[in-house]
Amino acid sequence: MKKRLLFLVFVTGFITISCNSNKEKSESDQADSENVENTPKDYSFYGQEITKSGSSELSSPEDLLEGKDSTIVKVTGEVSSVCKKKGCWMTLDIPGQVKPLRVTFKDYSFFVPKNIEGRMVIVKGVLKKEVQSEDMRKHYAMDEGKAEEDIEKIKGDEIVYSLVADGVILM
Repeated sequence: MKKRLLFLVFVTGFITISCNSNKEKSESDQADSENVENTPKDYSFYGQEITKSGSSELSSPEDLLEGKDSTIVKVTGEVSSVCKKKGCWMTLDIPGQVKPLRVTFKDYSFFVPKNIEGRMVIVKGVLKKEVQSEDMRKHYAMDEGKAEEDIEKIKGDEIVYSLVADGVILM
């Protein structure tokens, strides 16, 4: 009799805990969905899910850095090229600039589709100024599918601006 009573108490407790954890999860899910703002469901998220709020149009990296070596930004821009092998980087056109901004993805933890040139994105991450080696410049040119003669013209290191993204919204 005691074993049955103990078993019944155990099962009742287990069911009570299970039901409460689902309720907590549902409340958490509801809060998360409210945080996504009014982002349409047809947008695609890559990496960390981010919102549209606080995003500004991509402008001069020098202006965004405000004299610092790096800063956290959330910018909107048009994709000008994407890695054709994996989608492991993309470049964004910068209005009034000749060179686009290269966007890579934090810890190589996510990729974007390889066919999104011309699409608008919102990107959140760390913008920084850095030296890019000749080898890396050639590697990116190969990934982009540039002609061999164009790749051979790449000489020397170059100071570039890059953004390491935590999350991307593809619009």
